[in-house]
Amino acid sequence: MNMAAKDRITSIVLFILSIVGYFIAKNYPKGAGAFPKVIFIVAIILSCALFLSSFLLNYKIEKKNIKFFRLFFIVIFSIIYFILFPLVGFFIATPIYLFLVMFMLKYKKVYVLIFYPLCFTLFLYLIFKVCLRVPLPMGILG
Repeated sequence: MNMAAKDRITSIVLFILSIVGYFIAKNYPKGAGAFPKVIFIVAIILSCALFLSSFLLNYKIEKKNIKFFRLFFIVIFSIIYFILFPLVGFFIATPIYLFLVMFMLKYKKVYVLIFYPLCFTLFLYLIFKVCLRVPLPMGILG
């Protein structure tokens, strides 16, 4: 299967999921549904653009050396994160997950491996808990 066909399939799947997500978001309370609906509308527009570009662009196939070992462990870490997230809590699971993913992606600077997950976790806390007032799972801390 060539890249154009893959892009068409991806755009169709994204389009369908975005339509479904938009209609689910319509059932949210008035204020809570606005942001997800905007995101889904943007995803619908981008999926249409991807679909159209798959017919217009000339694809040059480059073989890349994909490290399936790293990809496998990132997927495993993601599954474990989503399982442990409600049990362990946001403040423990998120920085550990980000650290492990960055480590698998071969970030070498120790300060980046430590400070980025902590700062990004704090940023997400400020956005969801303080600005949007969305409760975050506290897990064993709560």
